[in-house]
Amino acid sequence: RQSSAPLQKFMTSHFDYPKTSKIRNETYCNYMMRKRNMPCKPINSFIHAPEENIKAICKEKGKLYKKNIYKSKTAFNLTICKNKTQNGQSCTYEEEKKTSKICVACNEEHLPVHFENTTAAAPMCLEKIQTQLGRTSTGLPHTHMERKQRAALKPQVGTES
Repeated sequence: RQSSAPLQKFMTSHFDYPKTSKIRNETYCNYMMRKRNMPCKPINSFIHAPEENIKAICKEKGKLYKKNIYKSKTAFNLTICKNKTQNGQSCTYEEEKKTSKICVACNEEHLPVHFENTTAAAPMCLEKIQTQLGRTSTGLPHTHMERKQRAALKPQVGTES
């Protein structure tokens, strides 16, 4: 049996439910990044949902995307903290509140151990990115004809549920 250290690290880094409130003289992100001992990490997302809901992504509430990456079937409330400025060991974060499906890496025990970001720069899981790059899940390029057929069947951008 593996130790629960990877799960604990994941929960410390990304779990905050119920969402921490009543923070004095500091923004949510600046407070949480300091309190969770993640100084100057470029970006970090906090998931505001019960622990069981997050763990369930690795089981029945998620869909396998690639290797050990699962995408949640439902959206989660998130706060995304982005590093804005750095002054020695002290950093300032800007925050973005978001509701989105999330991708997590799961270990052999079907527990989340890594958060795949959902930022504007990378809002998709790996397979979707590869598909958009014209590659199949095997990594082989689609033929020109396959791409045209897929494009004709594809719903318009922004209609993903």
